[in-house]
Amino acid sequence: AVTIHIEDKKKETILHFSDTGIGIPSDDLPYIFDSYYQGDSTQAKAEGTGIGLALVKGLLERMGGEISVTSKQGEGSVFRIRLIKGTNHINSRDVISKERKQQELKEQSVQSFKKDYVENEFRNYPKVLLVEDNEDFRMYLTTLIGKYYQIKVAQNGVEGVELLKDYHPDIIVSDIMMPEMDGYEMMKEIREIDHFKNIPFIFLSAKDSAADIEKGLNIGADIYLSKPVDNKMLLTQIKVLLRREARIKENTSVDTESQSPLVSQVVQIIQRHLGNPDLNVDLIADAMAMSSPTLYRKWRKEGTETLNQTISKMRFEEALKLIELEGLTISEAAYLVGFSHLSYFSNAFKKMYGASPQDFLAEKYKD
Repeated sequence: AVTIHIEDKKKETILHFSDTGIGIPSDDLPYIFDSYYQGDSTQAKAEGTGIGLALVKGLLERMGGEISVTSKQGEGSVFRIRLIKGTNHINSRDVISKERKQQELKEQSVQSFKKDYVENEFRNYPKVLLVEDNEDFRMYLTTLIGKYYQIKVAQNGVEGVELLKDYHPDIIVSDIMMPEMDGYEMMKEIREIDHFKNIPFIFLSAKDSAADIEKGLNIGADIYLSKPVDNKMLLTQIKVLLRREARIKENTSVDTESQSPLVSQVVQIIQRHLGNPDLNVDLIADAMAMSSPTLYRKWRKEGTETLNQTISKMRFEEALKLIELEGLTISEAAYLVGFSHLSYFSNAFKKMYGASPQDFLAEKYKD
């Protein structure tokens, strides 16, 4: 049985949800609001994604509220939700006043209101297209990403491609295994549309074998993240990919006036594939529709630095930016620029700079 008790106070409302179920093991209690956490108890274990309580906690905190739980095995659990009255403590982006809503509803339909609200309040935020068939995970990611970006969602690849026409997103975040059209098929179709052939694309998938990751990256994804996804890593990847694409479009990352068309094209390809462990001369040559020997021959005429040295240098420079600007660890930064193993990243870094990443950074900031 479930009992709901409400305490209506002057400045807050507290709700108690009590049940007489099997209870939650004490070892699980500290973690039940963590994303993707699922206890090991075999008693009455149900299928789930491990994001329901995390989603509830996130929504409540966004409204200035909080949730807690007490539980005893064999007796049941009590969830306590605290909500502050009023709207002064809530971000203005999340508040729609009654007066405003009533006025808008007089002028247009609810759907039109939502469209105008997004355009007016979020028009300067980058647009994210989320394609995910799991409803719980879709809601969770919508809440997470929606704190920082405009976002529209699709349940499969067919809907994702359809949304491109009117939404014109700046980046796509997509699952792979979906009905009607999976992520691979959607990716191929999108890459054939001239306007979106270079749009940043992140795959999120439970398929986490090396072969799956290689396949996803080689058909055109910029980043491949395995589920469960670390929130910080996902948000950082979105931010980094958007920043890279902006740099490419604005030609601010390199002095293009002093570069030949060949160098400019190679640099852009490297920038767009920094997170791909398989980034190499062959990949660049394929992207430029020429053979690797031809690319080698043309590149030798451009300077003394080899293509592999250029790739490594750009990866290390990006990794240092991620550490300094985004506050990532060396391991996190290494992964985001295509290194699967920290030891390999550190050895290659030391070979180029004469010092380990730790020593290089320590020397740079010792004063």
